[in-house]
Amino acid sequence: MGEYPEQFWQFGIQWLWVAVSMELATQRDSEEVVRGMWQNFPLLVSRAMPVVKRVL
Repeated sequence: MGEYPEQFWQFGIQWLWVAVSMELATQRDSEEVVRGMWQNFPLLVSRAMPVVKRVL
C-alpha cells in the first residue's frame, strides 16, 4: 500500500476535525467551536499519529 507522508494524515485529520466542529456548531456558538478546535488540534494530531503509524 505504501506509506503516506505525515502531511497527508494531518490534512485528513484536520478535515475530519472540521466536519466534527461543523456538527457541533449547530449546538454551540461557532466562534467558540473554532477556538476549541485550534486549542485541541495539536492534541488530536499527537494522539492520532501513533495509531496511524501502527496501522502502516
